[in-house]
This record gives sequence, C-alpha cells and structure tokens, in this order.
Amino acid sequence: MSDTSRRSALAAFAVAPFAAFHPQEGAAAPLGGLSAATSDAVRFAQQGAGAVERTLQDKAQERVSVVDFGARGHPVDDTRAFAAALRHVRSKGGGTVHVPAGIFRANVTLVSDVVLDGAGMDQTVIVAADKTKHVVRGPTNEPLVRSGLRNLGVHGDRSGDADGINLVPPGDKSFWFDTIYIENVHVLGHGRHGIYVRGTASDGPFVQHLILRNVTSDENMREGLMLMGAVFETEFTTGFLTNPHTADGSCAGATLAYSPDRGGSYPGRVVMSNVAFANARPHLASPNPQRDGQNHAPALAIGAVMGLTLIGCSFEFADPAIFIDDFVFAGQITAIGCSAGVINQVQSIVRTYKSNAAVFLGWRVLANCDQFLKLEGGYSSHSGLISEAHDFSATVRTHINQGETFHTTVASGAIPAQRKLIALKAATGKAGDELKTIHDARSGTGLLVDGQEITLIPYDDATIIKIKHRAGNILLAKQEELVLAGSRPLTLVWYGQRQRWIEK
Repeated sequence: MSDTSRRSALAAFAVAPFAAFHPQEGAAAPLGGLSAATSDAVRFAQQGAGAVERTLQDKAQERVSVVDFGARGHPVDDTRAFAAALRHVRSKGGGTVHVPAGIFRANVTLVSDVVLDGAGMDQTVIVAADKTKHVVRGPTNEPLVRSGLRNLGVHGDRSGDADGINLVPPGDKSFWFDTIYIENVHVLGHGRHGIYVRGTASDGPFVQHLILRNVTSDENMREGLMLMGAVFETEFTTGFLTNPHTADGSCAGATLAYSPDRGGSYPGRVVMSNVAFANARPHLASPNPQRDGQNHAPALAIGAVMGLTLIGCSFEFADPAIFIDDFVFAGQITAIGCSAGVINQVQSIVRTYKSNAAVFLGWRVLANCDQFLKLEGGYSSHSGLISEAHDFSATVRTHINQGETFHTTVASGAIPAQRKLIALKAATGKAGDELKTIHDARSGTGLLVDGQEITLIPYDDATIIKIKHRAGNILLAKQEELVLAGSRPLTLVWYGQRQRWIEK
C-alpha cells in the first residue's frame, strides 16, 4: 500500500476508530459508520506479487450478506432484510446473498439470477416469520430463472398450512421457473409439504431444470417432495425423503402427480440417484376401499410421469415401496440397482395399476413380503413390463403376482416360452408337477433366439415344481433335479447350438 493510501486509511479510522463497514447501497449503517463515499476513497491491496489496489467498497461488495441490510436473527422478523438483499444483488446483475450461521425468521421470495447461500445445512436455519405463508417461495408476478438456495435449513414446527419450499409459477402462461437449484438443504417439519413444485401446462406456466443435490426433507405433515403437473427435467442426486408425521401414513415420502389444470399435465424426464425414500407409518395406513381394501403407505407414489429413472435408490418402512396409480398413464419407468427393506411384513415392494414400459432390474430385497411386484388391472395395463435379476435376501413368497392372466400351468411336463417371466402353476398329482421342456410359443424350439433368457417362479407358496435335468431340453447346473418352491426364482438361457435351456 502506498503512503498516500495508508494516510487516507488512518485518517478515516481517526474519524471512526471502531466503525463497522456497511458499503452496500441502501444498506443499514450504524451511527458513526463510514459512508459509501468515504469507503470508496479508502484503497485496499492484497499482499503479494501482482496485487492491485481496489477501493474498500469494491472489496466489501464481493460478498453481500442479509446482515448488510439489517437482518438480526431470531426473534426479529427479517423478511424485509432478506428481500432487500436479494433485490440489491439482482440489480447488480445477479450473484449470491450470504446468510451467516444462526436462526433467522423470514418468509423469503426468491428472485432471478440470485442464490441464497448459508453457512451449512445445520448451521444456517430459516423459519417462517408468518406461519400461514411458505418459508421459501417463488415470485407471484414474474418468472424465476437461475435461482435457488444452498447450504441451509428450512425448518418448521409441523403447524400451519404452508410448505417449506413452494415453487409454483404464477398463472399467466408467460411466466415460468427455469434452472432452480436446491443444494445441501435440510427441509424439516412443515405443516404441508417439505418441497412442493407444480407446473400447470406444458406451454407455460411450467417448471423445468430443477436440480436437487444432497437434500433431506423429513418430518413434514405431507410429502417430503411433491412434483405435480408440468415439471420437466428434474435431477435429484443424494437425499432422503420421508413423511413420518402424516397422521395415517397415506402420503408418500415423495409423489409424482397429475395436474388437471389447463387440460392436464404431468412430470417428465425425472432422474433420481442415491435417494432414500421412506414412509415411517405404514402400519397406521387405513385400508383403501378403492384399492381392494389394501393398505396404502408407499415411500414413492407415482400418479403420473413420462420418463422416470431411479438408480441406486433405497426404500424403507413402506407398503409398498413404490405405488403406481391408475389415474393417468404412467410410462417409461426404469428402476435399476435399488433396494427395499422394511420392519414389518408387507404385501408387495412394487404395486402397480398401470405401468406401460416399466423396467425393474437388479433390486436387492431385504423385506419379508408376499411378492416383489404386484400387478393390478389386467395385462393390458402393463405392456412392456420387465422385472428380473433381483437378489431376494429375505422371504419373497412370489417374485411377481401376475393374476389369472399371467400364470402358466405346467401341462404334460412342458410350457411355452411366451414371456421373460413366468409364474408356474402345477396340476397337483399329475404330470404337470414336473417340468421337462420349454418350447417356443409359436412352433417348436426353432424360433428361439440364442442367449434368450427366461425366469421361472412358483405361482404361490403351495406351488412345488420339479425341474428335470436332461429329461427334455433343460440342463441344470448341478446336473440333477431341482425343486422350485417358495421364493426361489430360476433363470435359464437358451443355447441355440445345443438346442437347450441352461441354468444361468
């Protein structure tokens, strides 16, 4: 620092030796603080080769804090301070508003091009100043783009009728929400949803490019996460969603739902990886007369979606883990490498009424349940459904409950290879108790494809099928008869050169 700059700084401190700097335009400044003009005259330079001098005001403006605009923390209502800080940063072209560690009472409305950044998801906490309003919400009179919040908590006390984070674009179709970030955020204990996102039409107002990373939403009275209607391109990586304080367990940890507004719409292109879903009160769910009197306490409920991918997710304390409803088309669902475990025996891991183009691969099931996949509504509602290559580490009575239209009765020791997964029924005391041959459903074995797989499972606990080795066209690994019973599946691969099914 030059001698001139040093003298300027000393002169400024001689006027106000203990002054705090509040350089933000329009910000609160205590009596005796340096004015913006004075701080603009004071120069600053980092120590080190190549450093250049800057004004003190320019240096201070690198980090805008809600404290600069009068935020004081609990129990003061800091809503105006948050709003002023957000507006200021947007007026300067956008950036970040810092919220220091502590508890702040405010109802925050996000603005475009500004991210609210705390000191940590368990260090900075925002609670509602007005419990009748959402803690954090999108604007009601303009679009919201390139905005969000990170490194903080959004907490409630499970009272009131408001969400923790509410992202619903205004009704005018010219307004939309695009590229919204929620990162390292803990949403806890709200009277309604933890996070509620809703778009009402694909031509606007809609929400797209919603990015959630390391987000926990729990102990809310309704879903931890609700995506409803026109919400497109959602990416959720690492998190935990549950609803343990729902009175009867009927709300899921997360729900993807249909919106009837403006002709109807549904979420699309949703990817969730390494997310844990739970419903801690499945035992309190009341039987639903519209669902054959069955309990309904899912961890993930899908009312409508076009394109959902679940990778490495886990499902706990739910019956079922995933529920796919029949209110509207649910298509293109892929769930790979997921796991399911519960504390009580449940009816099914996945229960579906309509699941066009649904694929469930490589699940690890730790739960005791009647079946992994329960299909309702008939085969016509389940086109393109694949469920295979699972690791059943607990008692799963049947791999899939296919209903009367799905099972195959072993007749004269043979069955047709008509689909990838077959639930076998036996004609007790007859030749149908033994399976020797699996033939092509059309004309013999000549049309089977080399490498084609088929998985056999017992239809129910009473079904016992003896799979014969070499008696027909089946070769078993131990070269001896195998008894198919209980929850054990058997996967066979067609080896065209030998014209045999070989145990995988």
